Amino acid sequence: MDFTVKKYKELLQFLVQQRIQVISLDEYFLSRYDKTQRYLILRHDIDRKLRNSVRFAQICSDFGISASFMVRKKYFKYFKSLEQLSVNCFMGYHYEDYTKAKKNRQIALKMFFTHIKQLAQITKQRILSVAAHGNPLSRINEKELFTLITAPKIKDSYLSIIDPVYYFTDTGRTWADDNKTNFYDCGIFVALRKEFNVKTTKELMDFILNTQENLYFTIHPERWNDFGSGWLLQYCKDSLFNIIKRIIRKIKK
Repeated sequence: MDFTVKKYKELLQFLVQQRIQVISLDEYFLSRYDKTQRYLILRHDIDRKLRNSVRFAQICSDFGISASFMVRKKYFKYFKSLEQLSVNCFMGYHYEDYTKAKKNRQIALKMFFTHIKQLAQITKQRILSVAAHGNPLSRINEKELFTLITAPKIKDSYLSIIDPVYYFTDTGRTWADDNKTNFYDCGIFVALRKEFNVKTTKELMDFILNTQENLYFTIHPERWNDFGSGWLLQYCKDSLFNIIKRIIRKIKK
């Protein structure tokens, strides 16, 4: 069964066994890794179910793995959970200020830097990495906000990556490059591996075995649950949401 906590652990165990250097976005941007060895940037977007992310951060720590966890503003009020997260991982800001400000640049930038300062105070970490939160119901491309930011110490999880990597995300409950259900993660990274048909986590691990390129994974912890009612409910939600996104895609055309 795919997209379970057990399968997530199997994936991390596999990466450890293959001696792949797993790093956070912060470590990549600060060049705190061995550039002579193969690496994988591991990022988690906390869109929903904060408790899943807290659990995943602990799992990463148990495997001795560094990872990034990107937090939306709506979760800033859960101080204890964020403090617990920050002990085991590198924290980043999952921004959606451009959308919230309705593309008002001045307001969006003020919100952006205020939220980064707040997150830094809560987690007691320097917030270096940021990632745009995509909303398929919105016509606003949140990444446009980062093009307005001149602060050199802030790095975007896409726009600031300068090296070629094979990029995979579990968006749409598949590792495949499916632009019908994945509106915002398509780009130069995806273009590097369009020829590969990778859908399941098992196929992803097989792919890793057959290539020596560097990698970048984005994972949404709310999608991964212990097999049972929670897993089944999330499966139904993802399936329904994929249908809605396909309809939106057709309408936008």
